[in-house]
Amino acid sequence: SLTEGMFQEDWRIRHSSVQLLGELLCMVGETKAAGVTGDDADDDDEFEGGASLSRVSQKIRNHIGDRETNQVLASLYIVRSDVSMSVRQSALTIWKSVVSNSPRTLMEIMPVLVGQLIEKLASPSEMLRSVAGSSLGDIVAKLGDKVLPAVVKPLREGLRSEVVSQRQGVCSGLNEIMTACTRKQAEDYIDVLVPALQQALCDPALEVCSQAAKAFQTLFKSVGVKAIHQIVPTLLATYGDGSGAESQLALQGLREIVKLRPRDLLEYLLPTLMVSPVSVTCARALGSIMEVAGPQLHHYISTLIPALVLELSSTDAKVEALRATAADSASDAAQLDSESVRYEALKDAAAAVMGAITTDGVHHLVGELGRQMDHDTSAKRRRWGCWLAGQFFTHSQASFSEYVPVMLKFLLSRVAESDRPLLQATVDALQALATTVPAGDF
Repeated sequence: SLTEGMFQEDWRIRHSSVQLLGELLCMVGETKAAGVTGDDADDDDEFEGGASLSRVSQKIRNHIGDRETNQVLASLYIVRSDVSMSVRQSALTIWKSVVSNSPRTLMEIMPVLVGQLIEKLASPSEMLRSVAGSSLGDIVAKLGDKVLPAVVKPLREGLRSEVVSQRQGVCSGLNEIMTACTRKQAEDYIDVLVPALQQALCDPALEVCSQAAKAFQTLFKSVGVKAIHQIVPTLLATYGDGSGAESQLALQGLREIVKLRPRDLLEYLLPTLMVSPVSVTCARALGSIMEVAGPQLHHYISTLIPALVLELSSTDAKVEALRATAADSASDAAQLDSESVRYEALKDAAAAVMGAITTDGVHHLVGELGRQMDHDTSAKRRRWGCWLAGQFFTHSQASFSEYVPVMLKFLLSRVAESDRPLLQATVDALQALATTVPAGDF
């Protein structure tokens, strides 16, 4: 059909299809094509024509029906953003010939238009994705305050599709909307945009979630940290309170946005996740996020390492105290079980932090671990400093050969300690170092 021809790869076919469709619509509507002075003559006034154009539109609807008219007009509007100037001009000419009031017509055909945009945003054709994205951005740029809620609603419905490519197209559409919005529009309609983003970030398909994270990044560029405060707490709450599947999907969404804005997200997440006593869910979230934090983690080593050491020390002490009384108290035994789970989750998170350190961050880490291992008054802090060093040697892929003498100095100064857990942590760290570092480097 002519509407299908309007979206072919060959611009000549698209151009011919638009012209033929225009002739057909003008014939049915008993009118002539309007004149357009140039490619920039596309600003849609509130009322572009008078009663004559309204009659033209009504004649077309009477002949081909409302459903087909909406489909044709939606396709024609999208083609107004074609990559070819000739196709754009022809589509604009036909649009102005048969539409009397663009804003009103767009609102009437919005569900059909958004459906077509989603389909094309999910297309394997780069050309179609570009055209659809430009068209959606054009709608929001021109009619943002009037059209944003009407556009986002069908987009959210598209997120319920069972077809992954369509949901991915929806996220591309959300990204285009964020790009086209002014800062004021984004702030005014953030309550409309945020639920759609939250839904997309929790999608079971990773490619959909990744595309939603790009839309989040665009929103962040527009409204700043407000985007974090609107979206991240809900993801954390879903992770902590949801079912197994919901929790993992929320965590996946959190990881995807951390990948794109690591420093901004870590600045918000680390103080939130490290509130003492650190819960099991927070510890597990911390460990998962560390895997994608990248080099931005290094900016927080000086605060994160002491916080981990203190939390590990206090939790270890609590577990030991409960072990001493668990045999005589059922409540202490139950509490011991929950605290033991939290303890292990904390150790896993700390190991993930050590494993996430890259070569550029080794200098900062060595200095901070040294302060913990040489702590004057607390054997527990010295113990957990040594333990973290052992985890770093075991899990990190960073190159640290030039710091081996420094680490050896810190560890060997602990071999005469009388505290058995500290001594054991020191021996374990030395063994990990010896296993990791070639003998020649010593």
